[in-house]
Amino acid sequence: MPVLMAAQPGLGKDAMRSLKHQIVLLVFTVVLGTVVICSFVAFVQFERTLRGTAIRQTELLAADLSMILEANASAALREATELRSLVASDTTPRARRHALTAYLAGKPDLIGAVIWMPDSARRHLIAGPAAESAPSPARIAHARPNSIGVGPVATEGALLFYDISLPLSAETDAERLILRRRFATEDVQRLANEIISAGGAVLLGHTGGDWSDLAQVVDAPRPESDTQYRWKGDSIYDGATVRVPGTPWDLWVGVPRVTTAAPIRRMVANVAGTGLLILAFATLATVLLARRLAAPLDRLNEAIALVAQGEHRDRVPTSGPAEVAALGHTFNEMADRVEEGTNRLEHLVEQRTRELETALSELRNTQEQLVRNERVATLGHLASVVGDELRNPLRTMTNTIYSLEMASHLVPPFVKENYGILRYHMLVAEKIVGDLLDFAQVKAPHTQRVQLSAFLDEQIERLGKLDRILLVREYDTRAVALFVDPLQAGQAIFNVLTNAVQALERGGVITISTAADGSTAVIDIVDTGPGIAAEDLPHIFEPLFTTKARGIGLGLSVARALIEVNGGTITATSQPGEGARFSIQLPAA
Repeated sequence: MPVLMAAQPGLGKDAMRSLKHQIVLLVFTVVLGTVVICSFVAFVQFERTLRGTAIRQTELLAADLSMILEANASAALREATELRSLVASDTTPRARRHALTAYLAGKPDLIGAVIWMPDSARRHLIAGPAAESAPSPARIAHARPNSIGVGPVATEGALLFYDISLPLSAETDAERLILRRRFATEDVQRLANEIISAGGAVLLGHTGGDWSDLAQVVDAPRPESDTQYRWKGDSIYDGATVRVPGTPWDLWVGVPRVTTAAPIRRMVANVAGTGLLILAFATLATVLLARRLAAPLDRLNEAIALVAQGEHRDRVPTSGPAEVAALGHTFNEMADRVEEGTNRLEHLVEQRTRELETALSELRNTQEQLVRNERVATLGHLASVVGDELRNPLRTMTNTIYSLEMASHLVPPFVKENYGILRYHMLVAEKIVGDLLDFAQVKAPHTQRVQLSAFLDEQIERLGKLDRILLVREYDTRAVALFVDPLQAGQAIFNVLTNAVQALERGGVITISTAADGSTAVIDIVDTGPGIAAEDLPHIFEPLFTTKARGIGLGLSVARALIEVNGGTITATSQPGEGARFSIQLPAA
């Protein structure tokens, strides 16, 4: 039955969504088709118009630039004619050289001047900074006697120049004056920069020769029709080519087809954007209308599906048409009853769960305590037996070593050294036996007033000489005395200090500080060792638990037992790599 309830609302919901989707899809398709058709027609018409306008503009710009270049070339020819008259009036080579040098000094656009003798194929009277870059005979081969000629545009590195060749005398072609002039027309450069900044290109060259973009040598434009060219690889340009009158120069002005089509793309983007806004508005209006028509039933279907899934808090509005309002009211009453029964059942389950968890926790704690007590009792009995059995042999061995040391003047030095080693290990063994006996039977304390600072200093002195370990005392003057059994409390603190010393195998700092906390004195012992691993920290006070290569793991266990029997507590905190802190609280006197 629940499966049937979940399936029926889903079917009704899908049917209503299908109707809404069909209405929205229909409006979306009609508006989108209209936008696409309008954009395509506008693109075709505007492309034709803009291409024609671009071609006419390139033709006008080419004509303007050609006029400027023609005027510049004519002025250069006139200047060359004046220089020829000036040089021809001098008859000696020295006078000609002096005249050329003086003239070039005031003409920054003239790179150099050469007087060339075709019959001897030699250059004479070189003047100016272009001595080594003077034109070769092949460069001026086009010049004819009794005529003036402008050579093609050429480049050397970043330098753009052209040559002017003319006979030095009207009667003979035995000598020619050749001027090399830097191409520097500010009007041409400014107009070309405007075209280039707008995305176009301006090239100057001649058919079969070099071409330049007024800055460097470039490839020649390849014509595909009267107005269409390919340049810079396969990029398509719309442009025009003209010959500059009176020169061998060809001037080409072109605009990339992509640049020409940019306004078209913007126009299409605007049309498409407007169409998309209309499309979005129409779609939104359709969605709102469809949602308004199907919202009440859709909401009821969602609520029924939630109830079928176990969610009983959802309710539906009871407004709208009478039939829908009545249906909503009935559904809300049903949902209230289902939620009430569900809440009662959940409350009962939670109550029983808590009771079971409490009982299970108590059972687990009791079991752990029984196991711990049994293990401690067994270990205590074993420790008592082992301690008693070892104490007498250890005392005998200690007395024997003492007797041998009394006669040490009769033995070699290395034997004396071995006596010391034996005595050290006997002390270690006695410490282990003492820990075993302390763990096996903790006696009732004989408490008395103990001066705190002297009491702690006494335990520190028991550690003996420490190698590479610094002991820092930070005693609080408010913590004056303890009320404890000095032997038991002293052994507990000594065990904690010994544990800290063993943790500092490579050296470090041990800080012993005291503080007063009401009727309790707090003793903190902090080391800078490697710290205690998080998984080991809960077990460090358990008997026989150790992570060291030496010892049997009773030192901290005995320390806790002795501190607790004196009415105190001990806790440990540590971060791996940051040392450990043992905090001991004992009754203050």
